[in-house]
Amino acid sequence: MYYSKPVHPLIEKVIGKNPKKRHELILWTIMYQIDSTPNKSAYWPGNLNNITENLLYNNPNLIPALQTRISQLSLVDTSHFKWIDNSKRQSSWISRRPLPQSQAPETSLPWTPMQDQITAKIDLWQATGYEKELFLKQLKMDWEATLSNTQFDWFKDDNRKVKLAWNWLKKNSKLPFYGDIPFEDYEDMMIYFDGAQLHTGEAINDYISKIKARWSQNKYREKNTGKTQKNFMLSNETISNLEELSKFHDVSKARIIEILVEIESIKGGHIDEKLARSKLLKGT
Repeated sequence: MYYSKPVHPLIEKVIGKNPKKRHELILWTIMYQIDSTPNKSAYWPGNLNNITENLLYNNPNLIPALQTRISQLSLVDTSHFKWIDNSKRQSSWISRRPLPQSQAPETSLPWTPMQDQITAKIDLWQATGYEKELFLKQLKMDWEATLSNTQFDWFKDDNRKVKLAWNWLKKNSKLPFYGDIPFEDYEDMMIYFDGAQLHTGEAINDYISKIKARWSQNKYREKNTGKTQKNFMLSNETISNLEELSKFHDVSKARIIEILVEIESIKGGHIDEKLARSKLLKGT
């Protein structure tokens, strides 16, 4: 509860004694919207009743209008808000979804959890209970559809993939970036893509495919650090023997060559013997 007793007398006139948190949020949101004070930094949880009481004291004509407005609100059951979990991604996603009519308030108390913000906005929306329930059901369905998208699952298991996505997108895409704060984790990346206004799944898939390709290139380079590619002419017989050894030992042909060179470097003798035999054959 944000509210702490004792209730201020003018607040009691508007929302009654022992008000519920929901009615407090409604009143605080209204007062926040109508307060013309440029700096609203004083609107912090422990100070809201003092601010509200002071505004009502200086504007007593507001009290009857507030009483009427709040008494006429259609409040839907709290069960319609329980799916809102106040997570960072969901809060960002909801904040981008405007309410369907201009009568809905645009401003909410910025420090409150998203569930409280959307509850107050819906409560103050001048619509019927049925319209509010319908909107919340659709909002929930849209969120569940957003979560069911599996296009980005590849990024979940390694935070380095997320950071690669940031670097690649900054250099290679035309997507808007506000500031230079990189993705810290998977949730940050999803918040960005939720609001990136990519209108087709193909556009998203194209970016993901290119980021995956860059990831594969980077992993290949890491794997081959300290190695240099060389081209050699080998006899067909040698190539055939190399392929058989590769299959038999279940390693690459390059690894077979490395092993043979390592053995010869350590033990020696085989090359000298082979060359000596070749000279003898040529001499006969």
